[in-house]
Amino acid sequence: MSEASAPGRVGAGGLKRAALAATALASMAAVAASLLPWYGVSITGYDFSETFNAWHGYSSVAVLMALVVIPLSATAFGLARSEPGVTVGITLVTAVLAAAALAVEVGRIATLTTDAGDDPSIGGVDIGFRWGAWVLVAAMSIAVVASIVAVVAQPRTPPPRPQPVPPEPPPYGFVPPPATTSGLAIVALVLAFVFAPAAIVVGHVALNQIRRTGQSGDGLAWAGLILGYVFTALALAAIVAGLVAGAHDPG
Repeated sequence: MSEASAPGRVGAGGLKRAALAATALASMAAVAASLLPWYGVSITGYDFSETFNAWHGYSSVAVLMALVVIPLSATAFGLARSEPGVTVGITLVTAVLAAAALAVEVGRIATLTTDAGDDPSIGGVDIGFRWGAWVLVAAMSIAVVASIVAVVAQPRTPPPRPQPVPPEPPPYGFVPPPATTSGLAIVALVLAFVFAPAAIVVGHVALNQIRRTGQSGDGLAWAGLILGYVFTALALAAIVAGLVAGAHDPG
């Protein structure tokens, strides 16, 4: 590997990780925006207003796709440094899902706009999309652009992993011990899908262990750690949204 090509790979890898992080954050924003007022009806003079969120009809399919994009982009981000070749397929799937989510959401908006008529505001009756729909589309659009950047920024050839060099020539017949993967890193990734807060703790412990022992598996630990934070944040947001909805429920 020539010195001229190394900076290009490093730059592409850094851009890829930044784009994957932006994809995950934008998808999280899209999922959060799906809970906002998305479509509604209001009648002037009767003090009547009713709205519902994006979890309606096949718009919910788009939100589910955005929800899947979050762990995929977070996993690719965690594995990008230790396993750059593995992230190629994951990043491509992430970009396809993000684009499909945006297409489904825009299609649903276009369908409802047609059903509501060209001029939905007639005689004081206002039927149409609310501000949450445009926040949702904007967040999904950012996720699509960021995921495409992540695909384009993939290094053409993965950089070689550094190998430990013994301080002196090994004796004849010496067989170096096989590299081991941190078991805590694997546990952190599994816990992210079972109990996310525990994945945060185990992920930090695994990274500290890897720094001390030199084991492999830092990408798995990072993936578990990031997914732990993401799923914990989503769970807290869902709890808060439920409490807010319950507080405003007249029943």
